[in-house]
Amino acid sequence: MAGCRVALRGRRDAPALRVHLEPEPHAVPSDTLAALAGPVLEHARASTGLTPLPAGARLAVTSHPASRVT
Repeated sequence: MAGCRVALRGRRDAPALRVHLEPEPHAVPSDTLAALAGPVLEHARASTGLTPLPAGARLAVTSHPASRVT
């Protein structure tokens, strides 16, 4: 993972998890979201004690230098 920011937003009685991901250039977006929706979100719900914890994720596109063929 090139970068990740997580914030717990919303009101005290209605929090929501906001995730901003910047995956590596070779990462598969569907695999990244599956990992987030599975163990990562379950851990966040267990840590906060909030079973109905809504979450939103944004994936940023990372640029990388072009491969040179000589």
